[in-house]
Amino acid sequence: MTKKGRQKSPALRPAALLLVLVGLLLAGLLINQFYGFLLHHWVRTEALSEGRMLVTLPLEGYLGKQEYPGQPVPDGGRFTPLLPRGQRVRRGQVVGKISRGPGAVEEVVSAPASGIFWPEVDGLERLLSPDKLELLTPDRLADLGEQAGAAEGRAGQVSAVAGKIIDNLGPVYLLAGLPAQAPALPAGDAVTILWQGRKLSARLEQQTGSWVFFRLDNYPQNLVVQRRISCQLVLESRRGLVVTQGSVRRIDGRDCLLVVAGRRAKAVPVEIKAQDGKYLLIEGASLALGQRYITGPAWIRPGQRVE
Repeated sequence: MTKKGRQKSPALRPAALLLVLVGLLLAGLLINQFYGFLLHHWVRTEALSEGRMLVTLPLEGYLGKQEYPGQPVPDGGRFTPLLPRGQRVRRGQVVGKISRGPGAVEEVVSAPASGIFWPEVDGLERLLSPDKLELLTPDRLADLGEQAGAAEGRAGQVSAVAGKIIDNLGPVYLLAGLPAQAPALPAGDAVTILWQGRKLSARLEQQTGSWVFFRLDNYPQNLVVQRRISCQLVLESRRGLVVTQGSVRRIDGRDCLLVVAGRRAKAVPVEIKAQDGKYLLIEGASLALGQRYITGPAWIRPGQRVE
């Protein structure tokens, strides 16, 4: 006869269940402690402060300036620049040479005027000359983007013209398209344009449809050699609440700032009035100076406890 195995005592089952419950309780406490550690070390808050920031309107446009294309390069010839692009030259100074082929005599190319030497042309030199800007109708301006795109596609290719000289002393004109929400801009007003972090003084010459013409008399040399630029038109200097870039988040389809209210995160809808790449100027109901707001991280949600 075989002996039947001894069955475990039912008294052990409650003890095992108690051990499981204690283990779960300890795990929950550890998780809570770890979560509190993350909140303390990862969540950053700052006090709302007041500052001043420029309210700007983004612009995309083309630069018109006085340019002097060099002499035509004959068929089969090649223009070789002897100076780096951007070099300032005097009228009559040698800037390059034209080669017609092996064994042929090379022709020296001199600067037709004083200014900045540029070895390539884009085909827009005549169209965007200062004395031709008044002839640019809305239809011709609308075609400007297509012409500029074709010109950019030819960049770097062997030019049919021996480079050009850019006048770096005369005025530069910015032809820019206005966005639909742009305010009215009276002609003759002095304005400020931001380009690559620099403030440039300009004057609004005229407005043709959705295009505006600005005149710049003082500018850096690396601007005058450009054809198409992105910049910002300064509309006003406004004072208000300033927060760090990235603090405003999209919650339920609205821009919101997470503030600390009763040790919990609370979403407050805000409106961004200006930005400079590092900070945002905002407006929002119930926001006040000194109020704590959350700068990160992104996984904090409204209603969560914040230590």
